[in-house]
Amino acid sequence: GNGIETVYAHARQLLMKAGDTVQAGQPIGLVGATGHAYGSHLCLEVQVDGQSRDPVRYLREHGVDIKLQVASIYS
Repeated sequence: GNGIETVYAHARQLLMKAGDTVQAGQPIGLVGATGHAYGSHLCLEVQVDGQSRDPVRYLREHGVDIKLQVASIYS
């Protein structure tokens, strides 16, 4: 709503559907490697009125502090 859309790519399975209400900490999908991907990961995009925003910054500004975890393939 309010011109805000979230886009998720490369997920193996989405656990939510358009219009669902999501609570903080609730899983929304399973990480995968669909499409043109070279390993399991999830791409998240936030669009406001059709304009892409930095999802980490946007969510933090709206009270949601997501933790990005990056695992090295060499560790």
